Amino acid sequence: MTMTRTHAEGDVDEIQRGLELLLRVRANRRGHAVFAQAAGVSVSQSSFEVLSLLSRTGPLPMGKIAQQTGTDRTATTRTVDRLFRVGFVRRLADAGDRRRVLLAMTWRGVEAHRKIATLREQHIVHVLRGWDAVDVEAFAGLLARFVEDAAVHELETAGSA
Repeated sequence: MTMTRTHAEGDVDEIQRGLELLLRVRANRRGHAVFAQAAGVSVSQSSFEVLSLLSRTGPLPMGKIAQQTGTDRTATTRTVDRLFRVGFVRRLADAGDRRRVLLAMTWRGVEAHRKIATLREQHIVHVLRGWDAVDVEAFAGLLARFVEDAAVHELETAGSA
């Protein structure tokens, strides 16, 4: 589906403004702190991002965590070290390469992530409570499609700049 240039310009501006606001709200450390405090879990936003990634993927090497979270290896190492000290992650030897270390969530990490993620999900449910099921389903599908396409085209756009 293609849009006319004039139609797309207004829509693109509106989408850009919406994404900026959404990202600002979701990336706000104070907002994360409210969820973490309500969940009774002392974990920073960057630590929660690592736990979220590990909950989706399972064990990963440090470099992959840095890549997937968009942070440099030094910052990722600090975050993982904090998670290790509080018992939320553990280090595993990679069965395929004994020199490589994988990081995995412990049961404490799984529980901490679950508590915060549950509150975040409840927040989304609360926001969508006035929406009808058709709109929620359409939004979920379009958002997933947009995120997939944005990830693919981010590389293309960056390469042509």
